[in-house]
Amino acid sequence: MKKFISIITILFLCSQLSVSAQERQIGKGTSFIYAVKEGAKGYKVEATVKEWNEKGNVRIDWRVVDSKAKPKSSVFPYTAVMESGSINIKPTFVDEKLGKYESRWLLGYNFFYDMYDLALDMTVSVDGVSRTFSPDEYETDKTITYNGEDLSMTYALGVYDPGDTKITLGLVEFNYSTAFLGYYADDKFSIELLSIKNPFVKKETPKVKEEPVKKDEVKSKEVKLTKMDAAKFAKVKIKYPLLSKVDTYDATDGGKVSKPITETYEYRITSGKANPPSLIDCLTADLRIIYKQAKNFSITDLEAIDEKSFPASAVKKILNVYITIDYMKIPGYRPWSNWRFVRSLKEKQLDQLSREVEGYIAKYGFLENL
Repeated sequence: MKKFISIITILFLCSQLSVSAQERQIGKGTSFIYAVKEGAKGYKVEATVKEWNEKGNVRIDWRVVDSKAKPKSSVFPYTAVMESGSINIKPTFVDEKLGKYESRWLLGYNFFYDMYDLALDMTVSVDGVSRTFSPDEYETDKTITYNGEDLSMTYALGVYDPGDTKITLGLVEFNYSTAFLGYYADDKFSIELLSIKNPFVKKETPKVKEEPVKKDEVKSKEVKLTKMDAAKFAKVKIKYPLLSKVDTYDATDGGKVSKPITETYEYRITSGKANPPSLIDCLTADLRIIYKQAKNFSITDLEAIDEKSFPASAVKKILNVYITIDYMKIPGYRPWSNWRFVRSLKEKQLDQLSREVEGYIAKYGFLENL
C-alpha cells in the first residue's frame, strides 16, 4: 500500500514539474514561502492565496511562519495582476485593501514582460516610492522549490542605482499572466522567494491543428499596424528589398492561418504604449532583444553591436532562433509574426536578410520610439 501511495506521489510531482509556465495554474491554496531579513533579524513569511477571482478580487493572507498571530489579509482587484504598477513588499502586519493598480508581493505582468522580454526600464512604486529599475540581462532564471522539487523559473531582475544606494527588485514568472515577487533588497531590508506549494495541476489537452478562420473573425481581432512612412519605405524597398517585405508580410496568409496569440505589439497599441515606428523596426528591435538574451538560446561568439552596427554574421545567428525555437519561447514585440516570416525564407534568403539588416542598421540605426 505504501509503495502504491509513493508512486501516486511521484506521478503528482512529475505532472506538476512538467507543466510549463503557460499551463501553470494558481488559485485558492497556492502558497509562497519568503525569507525576510530586517537588519539583524530574520524570519520566514508564508503568503497563501485565499481568493483568486478573475471577475472580482484577489486575496492573499500572510503570516510569519511558526507565529501564533492571526494572519493578515491583502485584498486588491484582479485587474492588478496584469496592470499593477505599485507593489507593497515590506510587511506592515495590518489588513489592507488596495486600489485597482496596487498589489502586494506581485506586480502587473505587463511590467514583467517589458523588463524581461523587451529589456525596458521599469518605473514602479515600491512601498509608495516611485523608482526606475533597469533590467539585469544576465539574470534570467531563478531556482525555486516547487512542490518539494527544484524548478528553474523565468526571472526578471531590475536594478535601481542612482549612486548613493542600490535597490534590486526581482520578479518570477508564475504563468503567462502572473508575476510574483522573487527578490527585493535595499540597504536595510531583503526578502526572497524560497518555495511554492501549489495544489493545482492543469490537465493536458490534445494539440489542436491550426484551423482556418473566417475573414470577419480575423478583422475583428486586428489592430492597425504602423507601416513605414511612404517616402522612406520607397528608398528602403530599393536598397533592402527582402527586409522591406516585413512591412507587408501577412503572417495569417490572408486569414487561412489562425493567429494563436496576442502579440506584445498589439497589446501596446491597445493600451496606448509606444511601439517601434514600423514593422521593419519591430523586427530589428526583436533581433536586438534576442541578442541581449543570447545565452538563453545557447548562442556564443557574437560580435559586439551598437546603435548603428549589427554585423550580418551576428544577425544570421539570431535569425536562427526563429528557425530552431518555438515562438512561445521567443521574446519581442512580434514573436509569432517574425517567426512565420523568417521560416518562410530559404537559406540563401536568410543570408541576404542578414546582410540587409546590417545595412539598414548602419543607415538608420535601431528605432524603437520608446
